[in-house]
Amino acid sequence: MPATPLRKDAARNRRQILQTARAMLDAGATLQLNAVAREADVGVGTVYRHFPTPEALLAALAEQRFEELIDEVRRATAAPDVRAALRDILEHGLTAYLEDKAFAAEALGPAPTTERTRELRDELAGLLRDLLSRAVSDGVMRPGIDALDLLVLICGIAYAVNHTPHPGDPGVASRYLNALLNGVLIDNGGVAEGAADDGRDISKGRAVSKRHAVSKGRAGDGGRVDEGPAGGGANGAASSRA
Repeated sequence: MPATPLRKDAARNRRQILQTARAMLDAGATLQLNAVAREADVGVGTVYRHFPTPEALLAALAEQRFEELIDEVRRATAAPDVRAALRDILEHGLTAYLEDKAFAAEALGPAPTTERTRELRDELAGLLRDLLSRAVSDGVMRPGIDALDLLVLICGIAYAVNHTPHPGDPGVASRYLNALLNGVLIDNGGVAEGAADDGRDISKGRAVSKRHAVSKGRAGDGGRVDEGPAGGGANGAASSRA
């Protein structure tokens, strides 16, 4: 049964809560629901009504990123050049792991927090599986690597970027990704895949949506729009579960 659509004010509040929570998470803050309500300029009860626990809020942030990546994979799958499509998807996936700790935790965790997260993760894996099958069939990619393998490998690259012995080097993420591509893709005319380092910084600049500072994460209409009394529960906290 489809979910009942939110009223306009409720939908606006939910977007504002998610935007504020993501900005706080990006800044390294621990997500406390009372603090999120204060920064988002909505009532505490409004936050609890949408997200009864900090874990539910983190899962909702991860769902946003899953949906963005699913859209990217669908676009890439329709592209004629499967080699370029695969690289583009891997770049977006690496950016997601680097920028979004909520997504990283849900992408590889043994038990997704919500059923919706599980559905999105399975959908993403299925689309990646189709893309990889096409790459193998077209003679672009070596067989033996499946969609879940690829997610784990991208996670490993993100870890390497975060612990690189070359901090501050804007090209390190691209070089590490090239190393992965050299291993899984069949070279084209004897030229190693991705051997030319274009110097792009894909560790920061490929986000689908721009980040907003917490100080700017206020309601767009300048006023507080509460939806009612608190939905219950004491304020909780969740770390970013990297």
